[in-house]
Amino acid sequence: MKNFPKRILLALLLSVSILGLAACSATETTDPAVQEESVSATEPKPSTEAKEDDSPAARCSKVWEQKWAEIELDGVVSNLEGRIFSVDFDNDQTDELVFLYDDDVSYQGVVYRLGDSIEELGGFTVSNTGSEFSFSLYENPQGNVLYHKAERTHEADGSGTETEESFIRLADGALIQESLYSTDYNGDVTYYDSMAAGANELNEEDYELLRIGMLGGSTPAKTISFQPGDFFDCSDPNEVTQRVEQLLSQNS
Repeated sequence: MKNFPKRILLALLLSVSILGLAACSATETTDPAVQEESVSATEPKPSTEAKEDDSPAARCSKVWEQKWAEIELDGVVSNLEGRIFSVDFDNDQTDELVFLYDDDVSYQGVVYRLGDSIEELGGFTVSNTGSEFSFSLYENPQGNVLYHKAERTHEADGSGTETEESFIRLADGALIQESLYSTDYNGDVTYYDSMAAGANELNEEDYELLRIGMLGGSTPAKTISFQPGDFFDCSDPNEVTQRVEQLLSQNS
């Protein structure tokens, strides 16, 4: 009988401990609403940052921006008169993109192939004889030819003209430019082959044979003409993007 109070006391203590643990457990249980709010607070929020423009026009503009930086490092003297057009050089039913810019005495052209990546194919140079000029595309089974004719008159006395004919094409993925020249002084016409060939004097018949062979056809399939004022700032990426967008939308 002496141990009975101790047993009661132990039972009471045990009951108190169990009730205390239950109370702690109840207070530690998180409210479902609070728990949901906590989880949602840790979830990543959608990014509000503007995504980089990955359109073909924007990619072209970025490539040209890098190219122009290289051109400026080379010390170009330019009025920043840029022009752009497209032609199918290699008969694959997809036009290549041609950027033109002036270097004060010439027009420099840079040709790009568009696709998953933008590939520079090479460049060409034609004489700058004014702000109104044109190119013609001649179709050829071996590869189309972009033709340009520049005629310069001696302004001092107006007695003579010099003519440069350029033939630009792709061969094995590389851009090639060939040229023929002629001079006319008071009706005395002299013909020459390309500078690369030594600018050798030719008779008129040989000149015409070379010319026809370079063109590969008698009628242009396409003519690209530029008028005075028809240019944009070739150093401005935004203007380049707009012009490329316009050109691509016209071709689509």
